[in-house]
Amino acid sequence: MSFSKPVLSLALALLLGLLGGCPSPSVHAILDVSNSGAFTLDGQPVAENALAAALAARHARAPALLLEIHASPQVGMAHIQRAIAAARGAHVRLAFGKEPEPA
Repeated sequence: MSFSKPVLSLALALLLGLLGGCPSPSVHAILDVSNSGAFTLDGQPVAENALAAALAARHARAPALLLEIHASPQVGMAHIQRAIAAARGAHVRLAFGKEPEPA
């Protein structure tokens, strides 16, 4: 049995309607961690003690926020752990990317 494209499109639309619609697309933010442990969130410097609040504010605007952490290989693990703790405290999903580009 085969269905035409319009019938399949209608069935998909009905199914999505029953399931509550399409999931919202995720919003990405990039946190660069420099050799010295300094944080830069989407190109803007952010103090370590302000990182959790900045992430919480972004999460409030975009609940599907995904934070990519790009850390220098020379940075101490403690800086990365603090970034992870800030993201978790703000209920932000995490991903790890390549090291930041040299400035």
